[in-house]
Amino acid sequence: MCLSHDRDSRLHDSPCPRCMSAKWVISPRLSSSSVGAYLALTGRWGSRSRYAGGVRPRKHGNKVAGHLWRAAGHRRKGSAMRIRWWPRRNRNEPGAADATASAFRAAGTDGLSLVGPGAISAARAIVVHALSGSESGLGPGGRLVIPQVDLDLLLGGPYSRVASDAVTVTGTLDTAVDLAASAAAAGQAVLLVGSVEPQLRGRVGALLSPAGTTRVTVLGAGLGRVVDVREDGCVEPRSDFLGRRRLFTEPRDDVQAVRASCGRTPTRANVKPFALRVLGSVTLEFWEAGKRREVTHVLTPKQQELLVYLAVAGEEGARREALNRAVWPGSPPGRPYNSLHNALSKLRSVMLDVSSGAVRDVVLRSGPHYRINRDVVDVDYWRLRRSDYRALALYRGDVGEGIESLWLALPREAMRHKVIESAAKLFCGGRHDKLAGALSALESIRAVDPCNEYVYRELIGAQLSVGCIDLARETYDLLVEMLDEIGRQPDIRTRNLLLSG
Repeated sequence: MCLSHDRDSRLHDSPCPRCMSAKWVISPRLSSSSVGAYLALTGRWGSRSRYAGGVRPRKHGNKVAGHLWRAAGHRRKGSAMRIRWWPRRNRNEPGAADATASAFRAAGTDGLSLVGPGAISAARAIVVHALSGSESGLGPGGRLVIPQVDLDLLLGGPYSRVASDAVTVTGTLDTAVDLAASAAAAGQAVLLVGSVEPQLRGRVGALLSPAGTTRVTVLGAGLGRVVDVREDGCVEPRSDFLGRRRLFTEPRDDVQAVRASCGRTPTRANVKPFALRVLGSVTLEFWEAGKRREVTHVLTPKQQELLVYLAVAGEEGARREALNRAVWPGSPPGRPYNSLHNALSKLRSVMLDVSSGAVRDVVLRSGPHYRINRDVVDVDYWRLRRSDYRALALYRGDVGEGIESLWLALPREAMRHKVIESAAKLFCGGRHDKLAGALSALESIRAVDPCNEYVYRELIGAQLSVGCIDLARETYDLLVEMLDEIGRQPDIRTRNLLLSG
């Protein structure tokens, strides 16, 4: 079936008679799960072809995902997916697939480092080419080895592990390197894809062989040939062996349908081994056999600040430059990341000791980004930020209490406003069953910002809502006393609120 020019459900086993160019041809032996796994890895399908005169769109647009799923509806039970790649009739016509094949070959000689805004999409295109079943791909019996964090990066979010003999997903790059070496020693064709840390660069480079059976593609510079990929898929001219060719094409409409079809399902367990508390003083807890144990003492002050920064940055993490600039502002310009790498190395070591070897990485790296490993760490800051009132009791004090760094001023103020607004919505909604947590949160804010009358007013309103009139009056008297010290009087709205109660 030519996915550009054939709109019915007929399945062909020959090149498209209208365009005679390379097309995906799908056999009737399809299973929905196989199609789903394959589509997840493809990300976005190309709808543009490379012509001698440049790049121009095809006249017949299509939704490849829709064609594949319709084809899957005609499968026989227990069958599997088979994909063939028909060669182009005109081999002088440079297309994205040819450039991807060239990049794939280069990954087996010197290794390939992908940089630039299109690096992730280019890596995804190389993965698709490797698994396509084409003669220039991995071929039968070949294996893709990729860490889970990099699989998430290629697919744009946390996905279930791919159920395929051709794809092996590991927890860390260290394990991926070991598996790739074992597979190569057994004579398998292997493609290793990942974000390589400096200390593992030598081991990854050692995988490459003159025969090119083991291929390595790295996100970020540091190994073999460096290819700078633009956002549109074209290669920057300084990438000598690819010139200005296009490594991939990605129509944005198709990728949404593809990912929706695959089902984005987190792989995280309900109970995570580590709990990081950054609302209030920094606390790290380890859960083992149903028992909680505080292990904050194993962290240095800088490691604590590093974890707080990544918690505030969110689940997607932060770039290395921003992280280093905030936590180590005085780093020497010659080797600015030494302190960061040293702190992360020691953090991995102590986490291994704490967990008896079960958990190594509480911080993961994906190219230039670092993030907290959401598979093993529960973060109170994330839970409170996602909720209006259900997690208000998590607020124990200012973000990263005790850490005196300038970058924390804005996150602290933003979280205070978040808590106050959430508590106000709670009072207006009459959710008295949730007021205990709100009262505790407001008391925590009042303790760190004792002259903020707005906090007092919300606190008095909460106390009146639950019938604690005497407590509300005590809060008002405390406000009067605090404001008197700076020569101010309570606002009339605060006095009227107390009188109305």
